[in-house]
Amino acid sequence: MIEENFFIHSEDKVIKDGLEIIKNNNEQLDKKEYQELLKNYQKLYKRSMKIIKLSDTQQKLLDDMNENLEKKVEKEVTRREIQETILIQQSKMAAMGEMIGAIGHQWQQPITGLSLMIQDLKFAYEDEELDEKYIDKFIDDTLKQIDFMRDTINDFKNFFKPSKEKYKFEIKKSIEDIIKLLSYQLKKNYIRVELNVEKEINILGYPNDFKQVILNILNNAKDAILEYREKINDRMYEGVIEVNIKLNKKKIIIIINDNACGIDEHILDKIFESYTTTKGQKGTGIGLYMSKFIIEQMRGKLFARNKKSGNGAEFVIEFPSFIKGI
Repeated sequence: MIEENFFIHSEDKVIKDGLEIIKNNNEQLDKKEYQELLKNYQKLYKRSMKIIKLSDTQQKLLDDMNENLEKKVEKEVTRREIQETILIQQSKMAAMGEMIGAIGHQWQQPITGLSLMIQDLKFAYEDEELDEKYIDKFIDDTLKQIDFMRDTINDFKNFFKPSKEKYKFEIKKSIEDIIKLLSYQLKKNYIRVELNVEKEINILGYPNDFKQVILNILNNAKDAILEYREKINDRMYEGVIEVNIKLNKKKIIIIINDNACGIDEHILDKIFESYTTTKGQKGTGIGLYMSKFIIEQMRGKLFARNKKSGNGAEFVIEFPSFIKGI
């Protein structure tokens, strides 16, 4: 039988406890066998402690890596959010510049009209034609011109009013508002817009952001037609922009096409990337990128392709039919 005091030389209580179990179940072991068993047990225990220690080290290393990864992901997300915010602001500023240009063109006609009416007022006085009927007509005509100018400014203000929440709006009306805003520029450049609607459709979304998309696409179509005229050296070439709105069981489809030169196949797949432009020095490269971003925020798709027949490109906006306004 092994004496109890044999275990006082063991350095670790865990080892002693383990050997105590062995002793109680192996009364016939002699001292030599028991020492060999003790030696093997100590080796096994030390090896186990090394493994546990190594495992702890590896776990700490893994925890540190996870923490660093979380920080890197958080930093990258913040960077992307800042970049997205900058792009949105740049897009808004570019759209604002285009809108101000459109307002300047829209105001030329009423300002010219007011100028002519004021000059005629003096001539009417000199010719003694300034009676009550003339004054009433003068007031009516001038108010119409002023109302037109005020409506243009209101359209501008509404366009840049932020849309934080989705609400119901009519697709046709939104497109008509932008066509109206661009009407003077389009007419001046001999560009005709045809709006074809199968059915009036209301959808849930961000109307002002949607108008920004339409403004970008129509302006691109206008610029493409002007560029094509220069290319073929035909200033009398009639520009046509078609806007078709369709609805089927699965999709709401808006197709905007022109009769210009189309999009170069080499960049067709890249035109929606940030800072990619088809206009050279004239373009910012963020209009179509933000247009795609806006449409996707409204659960839709925006893509471009060249027309199968005839000249020109077409931009297609698709929304799932279930986002129709109730």
